[in-house]
Amino acid sequence: MKILKGLVGLAIVLILAFVVLSFLGPKDYEVERSKEINASAADVYNQVVNFENWESWSAWREKDPGATYNIIGEDGKVGTKQTWKGDKSGEGSMEILEALPNEIVSHILLFTKPFEAESKTRFEIESIDSTRSKLTWRMTGKNEGAFFRVWALLQPMDNAIGPDFERGLFKLDSVLLAQRAMPAE
Repeated sequence: MKILKGLVGLAIVLILAFVVLSFLGPKDYEVERSKEINASAADVYNQVVNFENWESWSAWREKDPGATYNIIGEDGKVGTKQTWKGDKSGEGSMEILEALPNEIVSHILLFTKPFEAESKTRFEIESIDSTRSKLTWRMTGKNEGAFFRVWALLQPMDNAIGPDFERGLFKLDSVLLAQRAMPAE
């Protein structure tokens, strides 16, 4: 009987702790990384606005090489959507909301499996000179529900997604450097 009372007491403490933590957890998140890219603003824009180009630099494609992707619409245009389905990346879609040449590309990002979530992403391109640009990659969203707010205390989105942004920016810079090094035909 003593063990049962102890287990019930522990369960009550855990439930209360979860409820308290769900109120303390952040309701919103923002992840942002920037990198100087060794390419013109136009070349950077071309890479981020066209989903087809993501294959060469996306950290998520590297993590889930068996995932399948489908582009719906004219790649690089507002309204174009990319869907994916993978073992590690789950299922979802990304749609271009804004495409301001050589300056901004923004998306709505919808996850459908293994959980439902919505985020917004934005690439901001700042020309430094004719061969260098600063690219800022930002994702914002809400931690919907108690579970996600508690989870955000244990694993903040910046820690979860930030390294993927860093890897993607590094790979994007490498891809564009390699393209510049190739002799013109």
